[in-house]
This record gives sequence, structure tokens and C-alpha cells, in this order.
Amino acid sequence: MISPLNYLSELERVLSIEYIMLKDVGLEKIAEMVSGLSGESLIIQAIPSKLVLGWQQLALPAYLTWESLKEGYGPSKKAHIQYLLFFTATRQISKAVNKLRRYSSNSYILIVAHPRRTQEARISLEEAVRVLPHGILRKLAEDEVGREADLEAVKNFYGLKGFHDLTSVEDLLLAVLTEIAYSKIEILK
Repeated sequence: MISPLNYLSELERVLSIEYIMLKDVGLEKIAEMVSGLSGESLIIQAIPSKLVLGWQQLALPAYLTWESLKEGYGPSKKAHIQYLLFFTATRQISKAVNKLRRYSSNSYILIVAHPRRTQEARISLEEAVRVLPHGILRKLAEDEVGREADLEAVKNFYGLKGFHDLTSVEDLLLAVLTEIAYSKIEILK
């Protein structure tokens, strides 16, 4: 059985992750601002904050992305695309993008992840802070990630609408992490 908790315990050993809240800015503007910040081992992506239950939901796709790029498998060689596929638990890039577009908002969480032994993300994060307009961003602690989650939106996004027993954030988060972990099998077909 695939356990998302096994992945998360390994993640802290190999990746460093930062979370930044972006307010009152559209996805197109975010994409424009961070377009030059990606690197070979850098994972950077913006996710609507209403779809995020906790830091684990952002961290698990980062770990799966890092692992797939390191091992050379997966439908994309671009970290930000591979991350989207894992986050959305979808194999098709167009489906992942369309799925996220339906939940566009003016509040996003920017995830910046890199292997612990490089300084690439630290430099990119400093560059992002310099490039992004002041007032729209705030670095988040792990326990702050997920405070704007919309439980019904998350259930709809991951196809868990009919699961009425998923009433707590913890239960729903575990179901979402399991969906993401199992998506690795589907994505790698």
C-alpha cells in the first residue's frame, strides 16, 4: 500500500520548501513575475489558497516531482508542469490546467522547493521577493498553510464530493494526500 506519510518523512530529508501567500493578484501576473525564476532543480508553482488544506498537500507533489525528475520518469521534464500533474492527481497537462482554472481566485500560495544541498531556491526566493510588488506577498509558516481552504471546493477538485464522512480537515487532508500518492501510479503509466 502506498502511504503518503512515508513520502512526507523522506521529503524533509531531501527538500527545502518555502510557502508564500500572494493576495490580490491574478495567476497571469504571478506567472509573469516568476517566469524567469525556475531552474533545473527548482520547483515553483502557484496554487489557489482555497484548494490547500495544509502544507503536506503542497509538499507531497513537490517530493513526487523531485523524485520523478531525479529518476527521469514522468510525462514532463519541466518541474512546474510535473508538479501540477501530481497536485491535481491528473495525467494530462491540459486537464490539470483546466481543473485549476476553475478555481482561480485572487489569493494563491506560491510553493518554492529545491534539494537541500543546493542554494538555488534560496536565491530564487530572494529574487521573487525582490520582483514581486510589496504588499501582495507574505511568507507562511507550515501551520499557516491551509487557513483559507474551502472544504467543498477541495472535495470537488479531487472528486471526493460523495464522501460524506470526510467532515474534518484532517480526514479530508489524508484522503487528498492518498489521491496524490496514488496518482503517481497513473501519471507514470
